[in-house]
Amino acid sequence: MSTGVSQERNIDETDSDLNSGAQKSQYESIILQRQVVQKMLDTYTMKEGDVFCLVPKDWYQRFFTFTYDPTDNEIFLKIGIINIAELLDANGLVKKPDGEDFVEYEILPYTVFQQLVSWYGLFSGLQPIQRIVIARKDGELELEVYPCYFRLHLMDNERNSLDINNFILSRYSTIRDLKYHATERFNTEFYHSRLWLVDDPNISNLPLTITVSSFEKIKFKKLLVEKIEDFDKTLEEAGLNSCHLVVEYKLKKDSEWPSDITCKPAKLSTGLVGLTNLGNTCYMNSALQCLMHIPELSNYFLYDFYKEEINVDNPLGNGGRLAIAFGSLIHTTLGPKKQIVTYATPKDFKLTLGRFNSMFLGYHQQDSQELLAFLLDGLHEDLNRILKKPYLDKPELKDHLVQDKEAVRQLAEDCWSQHKMRNDSIITDLFVGLYKSTLVCPVCQKISITFDPFNDLTLPLPVDKKWYHQIIFFPETGYPKALDVELDKSSTFDHLKNYVSSKLQVPINDLIGADIFNSQFYKNFEANDPDLNYLPISDLISSGDKTVFYQVKHKPGDLVVPVFNTLSDDGGRYAKPFGLPFLITISEDESFSFGSIRDKLERKYDQLSTLNYFDQIKQESKEIHKLADFPTLNKKYQNDSPNEDNSLSDVDCTSDISFANPKISGDFAFNIKLFDSSREFKPRYNLGARHIDIDENEDDSLWLPQTNNSFGNLPILLDKLCEKKRAFYTYKKFEAEEELADEDDSESVNVNVEEVDENDNNLDTQQDESNDESMMGGMFEESKNSAPVSPPCSEVATNTESNAFEPLIKTRQALVCEWEQDSFGKFFVGLGDDDDKSGTQTWETPEVIPNEELIQNKKLIEEKLNKNIALQECLDIFSKPELLGENDLWYCPNCKDHRQATKTIEIWKTPDILTIHLKRFENQRSFSDKIDAVVDFPIEALDMSEYVVNPETGDEIYDLFAVDNHFGGLGGGHYTSYVKNHIDHKWYYFDDARVSAAEPEQAIKGSAYLLFYRRRSSTPLGGEYLRQMMTQVREQEEVHREMENEILRDYVKLKEMQDAITAYEEKCQQVQVSEAVESTLDEQQLECDSDRELENAGNVEADAESSQSINQVEKDQNEPSSMVSSANGAKRRKKQQNNLLMSRLC
Repeated sequence: MSTGVSQERNIDETDSDLNSGAQKSQYESIILQRQVVQKMLDTYTMKEGDVFCLVPKDWYQRFFTFTYDPTDNEIFLKIGIINIAELLDANGLVKKPDGEDFVEYEILPYTVFQQLVSWYGLFSGLQPIQRIVIARKDGELELEVYPCYFRLHLMDNERNSLDINNFILSRYSTIRDLKYHATERFNTEFYHSRLWLVDDPNISNLPLTITVSSFEKIKFKKLLVEKIEDFDKTLEEAGLNSCHLVVEYKLKKDSEWPSDITCKPAKLSTGLVGLTNLGNTCYMNSALQCLMHIPELSNYFLYDFYKEEINVDNPLGNGGRLAIAFGSLIHTTLGPKKQIVTYATPKDFKLTLGRFNSMFLGYHQQDSQELLAFLLDGLHEDLNRILKKPYLDKPELKDHLVQDKEAVRQLAEDCWSQHKMRNDSIITDLFVGLYKSTLVCPVCQKISITFDPFNDLTLPLPVDKKWYHQIIFFPETGYPKALDVELDKSSTFDHLKNYVSSKLQVPINDLIGADIFNSQFYKNFEANDPDLNYLPISDLISSGDKTVFYQVKHKPGDLVVPVFNTLSDDGGRYAKPFGLPFLITISEDESFSFGSIRDKLERKYDQLSTLNYFDQIKQESKEIHKLADFPTLNKKYQNDSPNEDNSLSDVDCTSDISFANPKISGDFAFNIKLFDSSREFKPRYNLGARHIDIDENEDDSLWLPQTNNSFGNLPILLDKLCEKKRAFYTYKKFEAEEELADEDDSESVNVNVEEVDENDNNLDTQQDESNDESMMGGMFEESKNSAPVSPPCSEVATNTESNAFEPLIKTRQALVCEWEQDSFGKFFVGLGDDDDKSGTQTWETPEVIPNEELIQNKKLIEEKLNKNIALQECLDIFSKPELLGENDLWYCPNCKDHRQATKTIEIWKTPDILTIHLKRFENQRSFSDKIDAVVDFPIEALDMSEYVVNPETGDEIYDLFAVDNHFGGLGGGHYTSYVKNHIDHKWYYFDDARVSAAEPEQAIKGSAYLLFYRRRSSTPLGGEYLRQMMTQVREQEEVHREMENEILRDYVKLKEMQDAITAYEEKCQQVQVSEAVESTLDEQQLECDSDRELENAGNVEADAESSQSINQVEKDQNEPSSMVSSANGAKRRKKQQNNLLMSRLC
């Protein structure tokens, strides 16, 4: 913006230019300026193409007509800077006289305006308001103050933002000029673009860039050029003033106009629309494709009949929202389209589905049959025509009428009538049939007949469903063995235990089953767990589980003691479990005898190692030892009998003397430690196994602790013996103590005995007698430090007189046999020296017990699997009587007790849409057990009459129209579908978004999971309501086709016209290019002529005659050339001038 100081400076300079005299006052300067302007106006002659500018009238009056005081020094400030902003409205257009805020203006020639601006300046950021003098057709000149104003928009799906593109154009400009300026703004090809006149109540909010879909919603739109002759019309002749224009362009010459979608007719769907996989949603897509090709169902939603039946008040429904979501999906996939749609994204439907069932909320793989069942039930409740369900008692059949066919038929009608009184929807019309269930009590022979509705017919496959597993058998004697087991998948653990008992000829009461993991008890199958009574064995025991059955002979009152095997590290701080834990029985008397317990353990380790060392030692030793066999002890106890505590006897089988062996120490090879229930690890869930809380009244003989590797710092069992008894089991060490006592005085002997005792208890391995060395080849050498060492006081029971008569082991205690490294290597790994005998473990690869019956059964099953199964076989099995399971007993009203009744399910009434569910999965919530056998099902003419027990059934012929497939197994797999398109009646394969042609025979595979049949009929299915609906649908479709043909004819005419216009524009473009080339050549010729003239002018000393002759020739040649060049130059200058004026105007 110019300042007052700058204004005065400009004025002074102007005065200096006008008068070379002294400095003038502001009054004198304004007088001179007025004179200058007046002179410019008086001498100006208006002609076509001249530019005029607008200034506010009040400013012009302040400059030109106001009277000022000659002494006033603020005249220039009072006149002020030229502010033309007040002449313009919000869109930058000159305000019109009929407006409320109109500001009067003066129109001045461009030279006058420029002079005024040089004196007074123009507000910063403003451009002159210019208007051009134009010549009308009648020859009159006109200054167009209010030209046509256009606001441009670009039709584009990719560009997000554009600069504002508004411009003005003379109303005498042609349509061609308008299109040229509009397309030039967006850099689009002239003949690849077209203009639309648009109008709408919300036109002021129309964005600069609009999409094709937004353009389609504009209420009024008209092509600017509809005929070739329209190009030469002026804007005035075309009736254009100020309007919004949409520029549409196409990227390639031969491509279609984007907006042709609005001109083309909306065609009825072909039905070939895939569904995008949103992430493990193939189970949903495949089921939806099967449903969408039921014409009665799809048209019910497509033509919005469903909206009249939405039940928003049904407490069992979803407020109608599931039905609305399904209807929206049908419109998206099967509704009329102006463009070909190959796939749709069911995101909104998936979200609605998950909102009402959390199973389908995430993106995990689910079961297609479960999705179908939930969807049909949800649609039924949302569309239930029964607004208030009556309470009804279920009808029953009296006992004396169960053989009366008419009474049974009447019962079926009453049950169906009651069902319809509470459930009436399109789902009921199409999908619901009726079962007949018959239960027979095995005791009183009472017969109970009931009728129940069904949505799908679940058929079992005639394939033996077997569970196979290899168990380990740990016998009372002998090495562990393996047994292959075959059971029905519905079997329980009791069935498994009976099977093992039968095959091994072992009394069932002597078998104890457990699951072993990491050499510890993991699951206790003998616990009081209710799951063991009803869970299928396939759910209870997985394929990789190590299941062990122990043969444990025991009498009432015996303790069944768990025993763990551990291997200590070098420091003895940590013990790692190994091998198979096992069980031993201990009677009440044996619980006081360390020798008895040690003997039982040694016998078990002879079963776990091929060395059989302990058995050989027993064979070479006395069966019962006496005090005389321990000479050092015998000498010591001559005066102090070891039998004073009444716990030692030379004869009693439970005595410690009889079981003690002077050749083998009581801690030889392994140390026996105690593990009680206080150390048991009891997580709520431990590695997938449910923790079982132990009841105080539970049988303690069946206690198997959860150890979780907690084997450190356990008390040693040997330390629980009194000193006298312990001496027999540590006899060799006792002898060493006595020898030391003979050599030293009594005081030192006592000290050394304590040290020996202390060291003895920390040794991980004990040495053999010298006699044993000869037999074992020096297998176990003397320990250099043979003095016994006592364990820490915190872990050892005090051997007082009061606990001398307590049992060594009690209920809910286990034994841990801790092996030292060398002994473990020689017994179980075969790491003996060259002269040593050694053995290996027997539990890793046990001998397999032959099971010929299982081998033969496997062969028969494989033969069956290699053959196709007829669908009729599945139907036959479906109606066979079956005995209820022990956990699914029926309450007999006559017996007043639960009975294992015989149940028979038969089909009484088939629905119009028969959905057959082939039961390929044993557990519907798991895909781990799938039957892949091929079921051979008919594509046409499935006759259900022989499987329907109702004697008054009608047509029972069905034709296949869809198959839902499942591929894979463990982990979920993938779903697809084969569907017969209800529009063109051809078969297609739907794999999520991909659709391809197919043959129905391709569906007969082991992947077929759900079969969809429709009753053969010449009329629409579903009853009278749907028949009337289908009639209306056909009428609407016929009307739509007629409209489609009419719109198509109009579209063809429009396209022909547009093609002609495009061809005309291209021809005009070629002419313009040709003219431009000619103009360029003329300019080049003119430059050459000019060069020759200069060359000839320099040769003034040449021969006069020759020069005259040459100049004459050149003159003759240049005259016409100069005329042409001059004419072309004039044309060029005129064109440049017009372009310049046009750019100024814009």
